[in-house]
Amino acid sequence: AIGTGTLLSLSEQNLVDCVDTCEGCNGGLMDAAYDYVIEKQNGQFNTEASYWYIGFDETCMFDKYEKAGSISGYYNVAASSEDDLAAKVEQYGPAAVAIDASAVG
Repeated sequence: AIGTGTLLSLSEQNLVDCVDTCEGCNGGLMDAAYDYVIEKQNGQFNTEASYWYIGFDETCMFDKYEKAGSISGYYNVAASSEDDLAAKVEQYGPAAVAIDASAVG
């Protein structure tokens, strides 16, 4: 979006169906999803419009001809470090954030 001025809606279902290590709709880790997309999909994503969300795990239907957006790498932020997050956003741009809600109480 920064480079083109257009915000793309990328397909969550692509990740649910294709990234086995992310446990379908039961959670998963962003780095596993990014690694999969970089290694198996040549860094490419499908859009929500071309690979819509159905809410359960199906067969992987990634279509390299419907590509929109790409990733070539990512950086991790030190746990619980707002300073590192601020530095990474300043240096690299937008950040993805996850919350581990498995250990409640």
